[in-house]
Formats: sequence, C-alpha cells, structure tokens
Amino acid sequence: VNYHAYIDMSTWQAAEAAHLVNDTNTHIVDCDRGSTAGTDSVNWQVLGWNMDATYFCTIRANRDSVNGFNNTGEVDFTTFFTVEQDGGISTHAQISETFVVIDGLQFEHNTATSSRFCLTASSASVTIKNCYFEKDSGSTGTNSRALSADGTGVVIHNCVISGFNDVNDRAIYGNKPFTAYNCTIYDAYEGVALTSAITGVEVVTVKNCAIFNCATDLVDLSTSAGVTFDYNTTDDPATGFLDPRGTNGQDLNDSTTLWDEAVRARASGDFRIDSEDSLLYNTGIGNAGDVNVPTTDILGNIRWTNDIGAFAYSSTEIRR
Repeated sequence: VNYHAYIDMSTWQAAEAAHLVNDTNTHIVDCDRGSTAGTDSVNWQVLGWNMDATYFCTIRANRDSVNGFNNTGEVDFTTFFTVEQDGGISTHAQISETFVVIDGLQFEHNTATSSRFCLTASSASVTIKNCYFEKDSGSTGTNSRALSADGTGVVIHNCVISGFNDVNDRAIYGNKPFTAYNCTIYDAYEGVALTSAITGVEVVTVKNCAIFNCATDLVDLSTSAGVTFDYNTTDDPATGFLDPRGTNGQDLNDSTTLWDEAVRARASGDFRIDSEDSLLYNTGIGNAGDVNVPTTDILGNIRWTNDIGAFAYSSTEIRR
C-alpha cells in the first residue's frame, strides 16, 4: 500500500496518471480540507484509466478527519471538503470511465455558467452516493445539472440535491439507464428529467426519493417500458407517461406545511427525519423488498425502517 498527499484532485490525477492507466491497483482517494484550505475548484475528470470490477477507484470524503466528511446533516461548504464549480468550464468532476465510486463529497455550483457535475459520458458501473449537491442562490447559469446520467448503469444513492432552480436546470438528468434510491431533491426547476433517448426496455428505477418544491418533479420524455418510479414522496402530479410517486408513493399536494412537518428544518436545508410522525418515516420499501435499497443513509445511520429520502430516522445518530 502506498500513501501520497496532494493539494487538490487535479494534482492527484496528474501525479497518478501513469498508475491509473497502466497498473492493476485499487485506488482510494481520501479527500480532506485543511484548516486554512479553500474549496477544490480546479477541474478534474476521470478519463483514460484502466479499471474493472476488481481494480477500481473510489473518491471519497475522509471520514476520519474533522474537515473531510460532512456529518452534520446540512450542507457546509466552509468546514468540510467541497468540490466547487466557479469557473467557465461546462463540466466539473467529469466521469468518463467505468468502475468509479464517488462517496460523501460536497459539490457547490457557484457560477453564472451553465455547468454539470459528475457528467458520466461514455461510462458504466459508476456509483455516486452520500453526496450533497447545491447551487448557490447567487448562481445564475441556466440549463445546469447536478447529476447528469449520460452513461449506462449509473447508480445514485443517498444524495441531497438542492437549489438547481434556474430555467432548464435539472437535479438528475437521465439520458441513459440509471437507478436512483433514497435521494432528497429540493427546489429544482426539474427534479428528475428523462429524455427521449431512453427507449425500448432500457431500465430506469427511481425509488424511495423525496422530491419537492420543484417547478416540475418529473419530466418524462422516455418511451421505455423499463422505467419504474415507485415509493416516492412528491408534491406534483404526473407529467408525461409516469406518475413520479408510483403505485405506492405519497402526494404532499405542494404543501409547505406538510413538508415542514416531514423534515427537521426545510427552509434551512435540514432534511433529516427526526420524528416517527414524519410522512417520510417507514413509508418506502426496504432492502428486504428490493436488494438495491441502501442499508445505511447519507450519514451512515443504519436504515432500521423503510424511510424516504437520503436520511433515515434514528433516535440516536451515529454520524460516521
């Protein structure tokens, strides 16, 4: 095992490029934020690497550091490691490879430029989990995307996406088959958008997600018989071919009162479930009913009950 330290992701990639392309090694990148360091705003991308199911790459927030993984339950770009898009490039943290895991990072959109995080063009078997994506209120770039699933088989678990609310912004943009479980999507122009490129029997599955305060929760232009939305809690009716709630979901009727009762502090971006009276508590499907449901939440709490969204109800949060 070799350990190396780099100032940012771009420097790491440049230094390790030969190993990533030629070596049969598993790479784990622990991202941390020093006491005086700012956000990581230098563009980087996963491209041209030699990885497979055995030798893969995990880019994760350091859970053993006080400034690595955000364990507070709310976005905090000041204290914890953050990937920031604040320049004129159209993509940031672009993944164009296979067998990559992004775990526990914060992504901040802070630019007037239309841009995308984690664009997965020409990729497969990519997992993005336990991440926060937020577009700052001062950002004005339209047609931006928090997560753009342009590659086949993208897996999205336990992510919180908020603030992508300018014209044609999308929280999750599906151009290829993907799965999304237990995500919380708030204040987006379009919560989930499926394009007409999803056809035939291509599989898209969205379950256990809380999607609310969006101009439109779901825009469905797909024609695939393999698209499934179920056990979602939303506040918009069906558009296109699908109902975003599914057969077993809930409709909160665009009521801020109901959402305020469902999460800890909606207005400040704290979407944790802190009461068994919450409409998100135990109203989804669990791992016993669908093996793709994550067994822990964004903070690392065990999902003892079948809760909706990125946060599981826990009377005592372990926050790891």
